[in-house]
This record gives sequence, structure tokens and C-alpha cells, in this order.
Amino acid sequence: MNTFALPIAAALIAGAAVASGTWSTNPAEAMQQAAAQKKGVMLEFTGSDWCGACISQKTQAFSLPKVQEAIGRSFIPVELDFPRKKQQDEQTRATFNSYKKSYDITGFPSLIFTDAQGRPVHTVVGYGNPEQVMNDTAQAEKALKAQQELTDKLERKLSDQERRDTLARLLNTVPQSSIRTFYKPAFEELAALDPQDTTGIRAALERKELLKTQSAEMVQNLRENNFYALAAKEPDKAIAILDNSLKKEGLLPEIRQSLLLTKVRLLIQRNEVNEVEEILKSAIALLPDSDEGRACSRLLADLPNIRKERENLKPGEQPPLPPGAIPAAKCIVPPAAKK
Repeated sequence: MNTFALPIAAALIAGAAVASGTWSTNPAEAMQQAAAQKKGVMLEFTGSDWCGACISQKTQAFSLPKVQEAIGRSFIPVELDFPRKKQQDEQTRATFNSYKKSYDITGFPSLIFTDAQGRPVHTVVGYGNPEQVMNDTAQAEKALKAQQELTDKLERKLSDQERRDTLARLLNTVPQSSIRTFYKPAFEELAALDPQDTTGIRAALERKELLKTQSAEMVQNLRENNFYALAAKEPDKAIAILDNSLKKEGLLPEIRQSLLLTKVRLLIQRNEVNEVEEILKSAIALLPDSDEGRACSRLLADLPNIRKERENLKPGEQPPLPPGAIPAAKCIVPPAAKK
């Protein structure tokens, strides 16, 4: 099976052998070692001298022997550093940037667990404490084992139905975001064997891509309308922008939930807590199990506490902000009415 091309030749030229302890800084070399040892590779994309979450994860999790042992059982760890102050030679920087582009890294820290060919089996974005890192490593270890077993099975002679089912299981095992690139041959073969998409993999992938597109369009629209500045100074206008965005047809439930959640946070900032309960319920009903739906559920459950906080505020006093809210410049609680 063909694999997605990685900048291996450049990586072999660049990079020292070790970052610290047993951490490599040469991805291609690590993949060669992984192939020889029948392991995978864990790529850590980090900003060692500017990213607070990266620094915390390194000192609080990766420095612990139990975490190192958990990773080392099935993966060779590799540090791809993107410093802002430290000196880094041009070849190393160029190589790391090529990996960053190949794996579509958009946030730091990011962990990409791969097989020895560089194909992702599990991905993580953001800080993880020791328990979270060990849990992700265990998930990656399980995914790597399943991926390798399915890949080996595809090397054998199978009927068309067996191949279709095995390909579907493989693509359901790996990160969805890697299917069109690192698992492109498997995806194309499955499409030929299953033109009606009975497995639902193509539909799920297209939906995820549409969600990503709509999310980017939403953020761009808010920026173009100066939403974030208006949210702090003229929340009425900011809410009007959100209401107008919600009128767009074809929005996926997660996008509507995100817009409604942002509106709710602005209303809470304005101390209009009694206006948000029905909005939150309608947002949850769209897709209860999405990340946005769960966020709405948490905020709905916390409404009694939010109301209680505001009962004790004095006229003109600024209430605490709800989670994820944008600070408003104006006082929320109106002054007491004159007698």
C-alpha cells in the first residue's frame, strides 16, 4: 500500500540525534528506528521558549519516568520545536515546517502518534497532564496495533467484500483528518469497492470537511464585521451580527450551536440571564452530544449559580464573566432607579 510522502530525505540531513534523554529531533531517523523495532513514532510539535502549555506539558508530564515508560513501550518520541528566540539552523527549521504542513498542525502543543511510515493513528491538540498523556498514549497504542493488524490483513488475498470491510475498519480506526492524505490509497480503493458509500465513511468525511469550512467562514465573517471589538463596546450590535449569521441556510448544527452559545455569553454579560434559558435549550436540541451541545448543557446547569451571583451585585457593579465570554467595557448592572 502506498503512503503519503514525507520530507524524509531533508529530515535525514537536518536535526541532531537527541533532544533530551531519549527524545529524537530527527523524524525520519526515528521512523527508521521504529520500523526496525516494530514501534510507532510520537511527534511532539512544540514551542519550547514561548508556548506556556508546551513548557508545562514538558515539565509536568513528559519529564516523569512513568510517562516516559508508557510512551517508550510502543513509540519513539520526537520533538519538533518551533522556537521564537532560540537559534535554529535553516535546514532544521525548513524540515520541521514541512512536517508541520504535512500534518496540518494549527495549534501547540500537538501530539501526532504515527506508524513507522508516518501515517497517523491518533492525534492530540493542547496541554495534557500526566494522566491525560498516558491515557492518550494507551489509546494510540491500541489504535496502532489495530492499524497494523488491518494493514497486514490487506496484504493477504481477500474477496472484494472482505477487502471492503477491512478497508472500512482501517479508515474508521485512524484519525478522520488523515484519510485523504496519509490513507489516500485505502480511501480510493474503498470508494471503488463501495461506490454507494454503504459504509458511510465518505459521507462522514465530507461532513467533517464541511464543518471545518463553515467554521472558518464563521470566524472570518465575525472578524470582517469587527465583532470582537463590538462585543466589548457595543454588545447590541454584536448580538445583531450573530442573529444575522444564524439566518444563513445550510449551517451545520455545531455552527448554529457555536453562534447561539456566543450570543448567550453576551446576554449574560449584559445581565439578561432570564433571556438565555430557552436559547440554550434550543441549541442543545440541535445536537446534544456535540462539543458545543455539551458546553451549552454545562452552562444551562450553571444558570442557577449565575443568577445567584448577580442577586448580590450592587448597582453599577460588574458581574463575573461566564466561561468563554468577551470582557465588556460597559457596566452591566444598571444603576438604581431614582425615587
